[in-house]
Amino acid sequence: MLKLFAAAIMLSGIIIIAGCSSTTELQKEAKPEHSLQKKLIGGWYPVFFEKYDQLKIDSIIKSISEGRVKEVTITYDKNKILAQKILAGIQSKINFAVKMDHVELKDGSAKYNHNQVTVTVYQK
Repeated sequence: MLKLFAAAIMLSGIIIIAGCSSTTELQKEAKPEHSLQKKLIGGWYPVFFEKYDQLKIDSIIKSISEGRVKEVTITYDKNKILAQKILAGIQSKINFAVKMDHVELKDGSAKYNHNQVTVTVYQK
């Protein structure tokens, strides 16, 4: 009897074609022994501010109130006033410790937006 070459094994979205001698073997190989779905943990994302934006602040507050945020850091170079407004905007609506970090950016081969404030949100 001819070998069946119809066995497809699904691994990480890649289909591998393998030979097998029966359809029973095909069924055994097609069933994954462990779940491919993994729980995502950790990570971070930046939120950039050129001016005060209540919608961005509310989005950050929503993530905090849903318990998805471990830490928030506000980083600024020359726009300390905007950084302080963002800090006050977050802390006025939710009791959460927010770190402030002054970083002096020096232009070289890259030109930086010194007035931009970055809020980095670290997820659980």
